[in-house]
Amino acid sequence: MSGELRSSHLGIVGRGMLYINDGYIGLLFDAALQLSEGRLRVSEVLPESPAARVGVQVGDELLAINDHEIEAHTNIDELLGRSVERRVRLRIASAENNGVVRVLAVRPVDLHSYSKLRYRAWVQSNEAYVHRVSTGRLGYVHIAEMSYEAYQQFLTDLDTEAYGKEGVVIDVRFNHGGHTASFLLDVLTRRSMV
Repeated sequence: MSGELRSSHLGIVGRGMLYINDGYIGLLFDAALQLSEGRLRVSEVLPESPAARVGVQVGDELLAINDHEIEAHTNIDELLGRSVERRVRLRIASAENNGVVRVLAVRPVDLHSYSKLRYRAWVQSNEAYVHRVSTGRLGYVHIAEMSYEAYQQFLTDLDTEAYGKEGVVIDVRFNHGGHTASFLLDVLTRRSMV
């Protein structure tokens, strides 16, 4: 139906979807191992996430949440349901210390905070990639949306990433739209007076 309206910036949100109180701890798992054996080996720890703050490392294995053992068909989203800002115990087998098991207490974040953590990790990964493949000659800036706040962030990021570089990759993938595109174009098309 949305496509037939021939319009943009549309979305559909189910009733009550915005107020879900499920928690997120900031861990991503090895999907192949999870599918084949049902084990949750950590493949990524989001920076600044609850799990990162307590020292969970890539390669560690999640064994239990609040004394509920992780089995082949365990739904960890269900175990973290309604856990935002509540104390949750994780039993973790360490990858570095010969599988030594430790219990860590975390306070999961809500979906909005988790989305911000995922976004920042994604941007940092892209930035590192651009710096690596260009051998430091190019900067990287992502523009998440065309709002005034995003425009201010763009100015800061552009100043940081353009300094001493030959060029900058401007990434607008997954941009939510807005009203500041002309402001951005004005900045990008200006000639340097130096």
